[in-house]
Amino acid sequence: MQAVLNRGTPESVLLYVDLFIERVLGGEPHGADAWYVGRQLAEYVQKFPELKPELKKRYETTDDGPGRRMLEHFFGEAGSEDDLIAMVKKYAANGQAYDGQIAAAVEAVAVDKVPVAEGSNLYNTHPAPVQNSRRTLFDFLGGSAAEAALAKRCLEDIDYLRDEYGIAANDPRHPDVMSGRPWPPEAEPDSAA
Repeated sequence: MQAVLNRGTPESVLLYVDLFIERVLGGEPHGADAWYVGRQLAEYVQKFPELKPELKKRYETTDDGPGRRMLEHFFGEAGSEDDLIAMVKKYAANGQAYDGQIAAAVEAVAVDKVPVAEGSNLYNTHPAPVQNSRRTLFDFLGGSAAEAALAKRCLEDIDYLRDEYGIAANDPRHPDVMSGRPWPPEAEPDSAA
């Protein structure tokens, strides 16, 4: 892994990702696992932001396996709103339930972690703007049952994180007030009244 990545170019990182997805690398008894590689990718994407859309493309076309898990670990470290939406779509298409991987991606999207000092493991946490992803997830509530269940859980977790860390400036409380649908679901007026 290090021999390929030490080249220090975006191309070498993508080469490693492709070899990991194709199971050429990472399958050895003491080879790097998906979690470790995903964390390493987060560091390289900071140096080479142009890698981000390429990794998302690879995620959308990758079947279940170590390569997909590696990219999901990466999204849990440095995911964007688009990455979270791609995960929800892929999970729904595969009939997967909400799990720790998607929860980590929700947190990566909803909370900005800023290191206290360069190279520090201590972070200041701040709410991140999530207006676009909340609106898209809210739209998914009207989709397939699998998509709706995942979207609802993501929205609930985002709300929990917003309770914990605050709401980013200019983010509305409701995901899409113009829809006329209530959020959270408990806000729906009682039909028996």
